Amino acid sequence: MVKKVILKIHLILSLLAGIFIVVLSLTGSVLVFKNELTRFMYPELFKVTEGEPISYQDAQKSILEQYPDAQFLRIYTPDEPVTGGAFQFWINSGGERVYVYVDPPTGNILGTLDESAFPNKLAVFHRNLLIEKYKGFEIVGIVGFMFTFILLSGLYLWWPGIKAGIKGWAQAFKRRKASNPYIKKNDLHRLIGIYSIPVLLIIAFTGAVYPFSNSILGWFGTGWTPPAERLAVQQRAEGRMPVDELVKLAEQTTPNSKATLIILPTKPEKNIDIRLTRSYDPGAGHTGNVKVWMDPYNGKVLEKWDPRENNLLYQTWVFPLHIGAYGGIFTKVLYSIVGMLPPVLMFTGIYIWLYKKRKKKKTQVSANPEVAESA
Repeated sequence: MVKKVILKIHLILSLLAGIFIVVLSLTGSVLVFKNELTRFMYPELFKVTEGEPISYQDAQKSILEQYPDAQFLRIYTPDEPVTGGAFQFWINSGGERVYVYVDPPTGNILGTLDESAFPNKLAVFHRNLLIEKYKGFEIVGIVGFMFTFILLSGLYLWWPGIKAGIKGWAQAFKRRKASNPYIKKNDLHRLIGIYSIPVLLIIAFTGAVYPFSNSILGWFGTGWTPPAERLAVQQRAEGRMPVDELVKLAEQTTPNSKATLIILPTKPEKNIDIRLTRSYDPGAGHTGNVKVWMDPYNGKVLEKWDPRENNLLYQTWVFPLHIGAYGGIFTKVLYSIVGMLPPVLMFTGIYIWLYKKRKKKKTQVSANPEVAESA
């Protein structure tokens, strides 16, 4: 009885969320190599020259010559692997967000990308299905929870049981020799599911919880960022300190670290957020895992989160686990391949469902010929 209920739920959720799971898994398979794809499609953005980099202020001046109304949002430093050694400034200009790539030694603008560029558009689509105004990010998370349950219920339905013995368990991992199309599709569905489930579960569950991180962390008395009262700044008439000085102060808080991302304050009362990376960083290449919040007016460290000093298991690992950033090229290739399997699971699952539905109908007609005649 329990197995029938689980099977029914497995089927209903698969039919409801199947197309979304397929779309998200395929786009995710491409986005695993988003940085490589960007370099391949726009090589001119990464043709940096050798030499000592200019200051962040001078790089900003270079951008302001072309974008005089630019509001600086973020700086991805030359030490951030995804930038390929260039400065990458994320600015708001004319109501549009633009990535500006700057050659560090010369300050020359190498080129720009806006959110309509294919890699960026694909990332936005994967994140919120292009319906951000309608809670698209959260909808993607809900689909992730549905996919997680589909995978776990599939594991339950596959489970041979303790009484199956060695032979039964061995058979559960094998494909039967048969010419029957149903058996072939059923075994393909079963084996792809069981061999891919370790990675798919990681991707599905981390993708499910990520949009709800603040709420989840709140249950444990913490958050994605420190409480606002700890990040209060003391505004000064003389203005903020230069970004370069703030970066140096941030790097001094953590030995052998390099700034990779600078989140700039967009309002006078806001703090500056600087991310650092070092040898211990499972998300290397996707900003650092040491976070330093500073008062941009006096350089005072308001808060620092360091996985070596704080209990930051969730904050450190949830995103790298989702995108496969923690194991080098092997993990990225594995994630990309596994991400292409849900479409196969969907189509074989639909075939199995339709086959059983037709078989059940034929059985009912055979058992009750009067129904067939009246039809």
